[in-house]
Amino acid sequence: MYLAEDSELGRLVALKVPFFTAEEGEEARSRFREEARAAATLDHPYLCPVYDVGQVDGRPYLTMAYVEGKSLADTIRAEGMPSRQVAALVGKLALTMQEAHNKGIIHRDLKPANVMIKTTGARREPVIVDFGLARRDGNDDARLTKTGQVMGTIHYMAPNRSGAIGIRSARRATSMRWV
Repeated sequence: MYLAEDSELGRLVALKVPFFTAEEGEEARSRFREEARAAATLDHPYLCPVYDVGQVDGRPYLTMAYVEGKSLADTIRAEGMPSRQVAALVGKLALTMQEAHNKGIIHRDLKPANVMIKTTGARREPVIVDFGLARRDGNDDARLTKTGQVMGTIHYMAPNRSGAIGIRSARRATSMRWV
């Protein structure tokens, strides 16, 4: 991830430039485009918006909003977090992911490093970033992932996950009522 300037609109953006190996080829590029398209359909205050996807000199890229702040992983490591704040944060993240699931989008790599903590005055709000492994449920996009291929960070996967997670299991995971 790089910090870049959108010279046309005069704003800072986060620039993601994946480096695919020769073996990954066009399949990885197609998956990258589809993942960007899936993420771009989402509009929620706690989700980082995707602005553009494309190629320059054969190198794929994606631009998204630049979220100033620290990742949740860095925040926890540096400061810790009181349990009430953790509960409120988890509730916001669950409701946000429910919005994505309602649109048939599954993140597949939600972890503290992919949640930025944006500070606005005294308020600290989460912003989920990097839908780089997102997929649309019930869509041909799922074919871009090989059968049996595990996507995500193993330490943050559901214990019953064997490489295939669907919208029903994702919805069950976020169907709790937060009070």
